[in-house]
Amino acid sequence: MKRIISIFLFCLVLSLWTMRLVIMPAAAAAIPASPSSVENNLNQILSDENASASSLDKLKQIRDLKDKIATKVTRIRQTSQGAVYGQVKEISPASLTLTNLKGEIQITLNSDIIVYLRTDTGRKESSLVKITTGMNVSVFGIYDESKKNLDPRYIYIQSQPVRVIGKILDIDKTGYTVTVKENQTTTLVDFEKYTKTFRFNLPSNKWAQIGFSKLSVGDFVHILAVKDEKEEDRVHAQKIYALSLLTPALSQATTTESSPSSAPAN
Repeated sequence: MKRIISIFLFCLVLSLWTMRLVIMPAAAAAIPASPSSVENNLNQILSDENASASSLDKLKQIRDLKDKIATKVTRIRQTSQGAVYGQVKEISPASLTLTNLKGEIQITLNSDIIVYLRTDTGRKESSLVKITTGMNVSVFGIYDESKKNLDPRYIYIQSQPVRVIGKILDIDKTGYTVTVKENQTTTLVDFEKYTKTFRFNLPSNKWAQIGFSKLSVGDFVHILAVKDEKEEDRVHAQKIYALSLLTPALSQATTTESSPSSAPAN
C-alpha cells in the first residue's frame, strides 16, 4: 500500500513539473513588447527577407508618415503667427503694398487667401478683387524663420468709417439710438455693444468715458461710425465724443445768479 501511494505522488509531481515547462514559455510569449523595443522590432521586420511585400510596404508607409509628422512639428516650432494693419497703397495680382506708421509692407498674394469684409453686423466673405487702393485692411498669417516675411492666410477689409458731427435732437432709451442733426440733415445713430462714448470734462480739461445713459439732448457730438447696409441715413457708432455746450456746473451758476434770493441788496 505504501508503495502504491509513493508511485502516485511521484506521478503527480512529474505532471506538475511538465505543465510548468509548457505554460511558462507561452506566458512569456504573451507579454507585450515594451515601447522602447517597438523601433527595434520594426527594423528587424523590415530587414527580414521572408517578410511579405505588402507588409514591408505598409511598414515603410508608417515610417514615412512618422518622418513627415516630425518635420511638420519642427517647422511649426520655427514659425509664429502674426498680423499687420495698414492702408492699401498699391495692389497687383501678385502682391499688396500697405503703409502704416512703421513704413511700407509688402504682402505676397496667393489663391489660398480667405478674404472677409467687416460689416455693421459682423463679417461676410469677400474676394481679393474687392480690395482697392485707399482701403484699410488687416492681414493675418504666419512668419517664416526670419520673422520678416508674412505668409498671408486671412485678409479683413475694414469698413470705411464715416463721421457724423452735429447736435443730438432725440434719444431713444429703449432702442439705444440717438438722432443727430448736422446742417439740414438728420442721421439715426445706433449705439452698439462695442460703442465707446466719451464726454469732455471742463473742470479737469480731460475726456472721461461714459455710458449711453449719460448722453443728453442738446449735446454736441462727433461720431465715428459705419454705414448701415440697408438704410442710407443710419449708422452704427464706433466712438462718440460728446460735449455739453452748457455744462452742469455752468448751468447751476447761471441759475443761482438769476435767482431773486441771490440778487444783491439795494
